[in-house]
Amino acid sequence: MGRYVPENSVDQAAAAVEGEIRQFVRQGSEKDAAAGESAENLSLRIQRVTAASMKEIDRIVLQLQDVREVLLSQGEHVRQDVSSYASLNYAAMAAMKVIGENLKQWRQTR
Repeated sequence: MGRYVPENSVDQAAAAVEGEIRQFVRQGSEKDAAAGESAENLSLRIQRVTAASMKEIDRIVLQLQDVREVLLSQGEHVRQDVSSYASLNYAAMAAMKVIGENLKQWRQTR
């Protein structure tokens, strides 16, 4: 059978247990708060580090896009120049052929 415990002893025991529970909860919430602050600090540090890297990557991407546009533009200029030189070469060959034929006819008449 149960032991007889005077009422004030039960109240004291309940108060002691309640105090221990409160202390345990308080310590747990302090640890959670410290862990939360640590996580927030870590998160902020990671954001700062990644923000700098992302800015650098964005800058490089923009530079590469500029270089791409320049290369495309220069490639078009080169294509136009090659086309012009090919046309000029064809015209020069046609002129030489006409000159050669005229010289041949001139020699035969002489």
